[in-house]
Amino acid sequence: MDEWRVAEGSMSEEHVLRLEEQARKQRSALHRTASEIHRKIGALREQISPEENIKRHFGFAAALVALLGLAAGYGIAGVFTGD
Repeated sequence: MDEWRVAEGSMSEEHVLRLEEQARKQRSALHRTASEIHRKIGALREQISPEENIKRHFGFAAALVALLGLAAGYGIAGVFTGD
């Protein structure tokens, strides 16, 4: 703590300027980090959204729904035909 004070007990102007510059750099780094995190969260939300996954894998989704419909139809038909 003694290194931060001059003989009169107050901080030197040079030291204050250095601390202000350091604070400015840290603030800038913090803003960059926050922006990067915000961008990554947006990209992750897009990746895991059901709409995006269906758009990307439309053929597979269509085939899966068709197979489920076929199985449900076969099961319901079996109830009425007695098989």
